Amino acid sequence: EWLKRRGAPPSIEQEIFIAMAKALAFVDPDKVSATVVLTALNRFLQEGDGSKIAFLDGAPPERLCKPLVEYIEARGGRVLLTRPVERIEVEENGLVRGLRVRGIRDPKTGEMQQTVTMKADKYISCVPVHIFKKLIPKEWKDGTSKPEVARFFNKLEPLEGVPVINLHLWFDKKIESLASDKMDQLLFSRSKLLSVYADMSNSCREYHDPDR
Repeated sequence: EWLKRRGAPPSIEQEIFIAMAKALAFVDPDKVSATVVLTALNRFLQEGDGSKIAFLDGAPPERLCKPLVEYIEARGGRVLLTRPVERIEVEENGLVRGLRVRGIRDPKTGEMQQTVTMKADKYISCVPVHIFKKLIPKEWKDGTSKPEVARFFNKLEPLEGVPVINLHLWFDKKIESLASDKMDQLLFSRSKLLSVYADMSNSCREYHDPDR
């Protein structure tokens, strides 16, 4: 719609917007705001390094998650794994009382962990939108605490998560049509199956292999 209102030819959508919408949001351009694509295009065109993509130099658990955990623990924090949040508990005024954390069986001892309410000074949610919508307390949805709170969180209802699968394939040799040490970058595609491609044997230092 945005392209049509501005008289852009169909080729712009077919050759640019489809590939970029799939690469940036994993959906077709008619399901995402034009702002998403235009912001990326603006950076590509206006900034000297705007089109550069950064890769981790190894597997995410070791090169991303582990350093984050070490940073938190070095400052007195704790990272609790296998402790799923069951619900957000709130006070009568709508403020968060704590997070109800469900106990599960300890994989090392076999003992059942206790279900507890964990309290903190600040609460930050980083879960996908479809999971967060299930955790939103009813008091925040029906306006029991404050009407403005309901108006805020009800805006999440139209949002839907986009399922994405990352697939790593290793072949016994380089693919001839793609074999190039210079291809150290992401490739965007209009394909419904494979929207983003990268040769990790070139792009990631830990995975580097001149023959695979």
